[in-house]
Amino acid sequence: MDRQTDNVTCATWHQNQKYFALGHDDGKVSLWNSGGTHLFSWWPHEAPVNCLAFRNDGGLPTILSGGDCAACSQYVPASDTLQELSQLYFSNLSDLSWVEWLTEDKFLTSDVQGNIDLHHFDIEQLKRRIKEGRYEDKERAHKTFTGHAGGVYMVRVKPGSHSIFASCSVDCSVKIWDTKSKNEPLLKDLEEHCGYVTVLEWIPSTDKLISASFDSTICIWDTSSGQLLHTLDKHKDAVTQISLSPNSEYLATSGLDGDVHFWSIIDAKYINSFEGTGRIIQSSWNPEGSKLVATSYKTVTILNVKFDHKARENRLKNLEENLEEMPKENNEIKSNRHNDRDRDLKGTILY
Repeated sequence: MDRQTDNVTCATWHQNQKYFALGHDDGKVSLWNSGGTHLFSWWPHEAPVNCLAFRNDGGLPTILSGGDCAACSQYVPASDTLQELSQLYFSNLSDLSWVEWLTEDKFLTSDVQGNIDLHHFDIEQLKRRIKEGRYEDKERAHKTFTGHAGGVYMVRVKPGSHSIFASCSVDCSVKIWDTKSKNEPLLKDLEEHCGYVTVLEWIPSTDKLISASFDSTICIWDTSSGQLLHTLDKHKDAVTQISLSPNSEYLATSGLDGDVHFWSIIDAKYINSFEGTGRIIQSSWNPEGSKLVATSYKTVTILNVKFDHKARENRLKNLEENLEEMPKENNEIKSNRHNDRDRDLKGTILY
């Protein structure tokens, strides 16, 4: 990387993996290609950038950034260079904690006071206003969702949906919302955690949602009914990250206890663990699901992950047979016990 990248506060990749963006503590957002070449920098904020999100389309990058305000920036070709057009949104009364695209032209923001706003981005209207000299930073929120009693950590849109999203907060709750509902947008209020809920992850093509908390547990929910399906409780300190494998069959969880635990999604079975050298802050799979990167304050660890799929198939077959033999009212899978290690995971190798 051939340009200053000190004081980076957040980062995100474009879905096509051709670009990534960095947020900085001076309010700057910078765009890079996958080879580490700097493409563009701009300063939409006057305070540290807390969060970033690419719009997943095939055109030039459109980036959401959040800090002291929300900024939506789209790149347009200009001669032999790129230039960006940015619309700023100042509807929030406090710093933003998360930004997330809902549709191609609508996005959500959350702030540290517990508010969630729905905004609209119209690039053609922005171009007209700039051309006519009528640009203003006074775009109001189309809708505000209130209900959390404390700051919101994250909002996550349900995959395949253009209206349903989940939010989590320092009030220890998870809430499910529907932006299309005019009377009561709050669909479900999920309360089981007894600590800040900091991370959410939807399981694609299902109504299931995973939440992680400072109370050291991970919960798997059926959001259609509001039922808690499983509680994963092997961490000994706050859970900092959950990462679903690309095939959605396995979950990696990491925490301040320095451990990375691997679980089978379908039955919430504990598989294996990696003990790190310090507090794990982030963990993420590669696109093939063969490696997991875990980061602490000073160390980046790459785990080579190999699963014994035959062992998994045999175990699930036995589970299905056992469930068929049980009385119907007792068919609920109990997942709070993880003392017996599943051998789906053949090994983790430190690079």
